[in-house]
Amino acid sequence: MTRRGLIHRIRAFVHAEHGSATIEAVMWTPIFLLLFGLLTDTSLIFGRQSEILRIVQDANRSLAVGHFKTIKEAQTYVGDKVAKFSHHSIVNISIDQGIISTTVSVPATDLTITGLLEAFSGVTIAVSASQMSEV
Repeated sequence: MTRRGLIHRIRAFVHAEHGSATIEAVMWTPIFLLLFGLLTDTSLIFGRQSEILRIVQDANRSLAVGHFKTIKEAQTYVGDKVAKFSHHSIVNISIDQGIISTTVSVPATDLTITGLLEAFSGVTIAVSASQMSEV
């Protein structure tokens, strides 16, 4: 191959656009995967927060109608149910003037799956519900 032919091939290679879409896709794929992971984690946080609220409301109702005899029983119930999401949850139940109030605090990172939300590592999700005692 002559020098002139080599220079021509190099210039043709530099100016060719074959495969540019593939390179762009390779460059954009990690960004799309990161966004998908963030969307997944955010959705899980909201979904699990809703599940925890349902657990808290069930416990309040059971305590209000006398199914649970003591606050300790209700705390154990909530703690056991929330343990499938987080082993770092804090459950507080109080009864004041016939109003049962329950609060569950869970670290946001315990509710995610990918762990991409490092910005929320210090965030705690608190779920609260109140109900009037019927007994």
